Amino acid sequence: MNEPLRKCRICGLEAWTEKELEYFSKFKESKYGRDTLCKKCKNQLCKKSEDKIKLKALQKLSRDGFPRCLVCGFSDDIRFLQIDHIKNDGNKDLTSGGKRYKGKDIYRKILNMPIEEARSKYQVLCAFHNWAKRFGKTGAEYKVIVLESPEGDD
Repeated sequence: MNEPLRKCRICGLEAWTEKELEYFSKFKESKYGRDTLCKKCKNQLCKKSEDKIKLKALQKLSRDGFPRCLVCGFSDDIRFLQIDHIKNDGNKDLTSGGKRYKGKDIYRKILNMPIEEARSKYQVLCAFHNWAKRFGKTGAEYKVIVLESPEGDD
């Protein structure tokens, strides 16, 4: 054999045998029924794409275009920012097929909505405040607890 059955376009991983083709995602329309990206590179590429979509949706919901928690202002890492249904009606927010929106689907929905409608339904909260809201707590009910060391331990 002079050339591999498949070679990843990103990292260069080569599949020389049928067994090695398992490192590539299935893709029926492609030669050997496998994608031209290995599974690892395809997963990384999809994750980057989802992060970009999430960032755009968070920016759209933020008043100044800078994603931050509406309660505490946290903005250090978008992985910890979440989209919250203002009226707690997420269970009614279903796709046309009757399923709940997940991940990038909800981001795309927000991006396709008029800005006023999106901001009337959704808000950006950090993970802490989103879960606090879910359990019926407000940010004011939480205080920073300082653990004091036992006497004599300095």
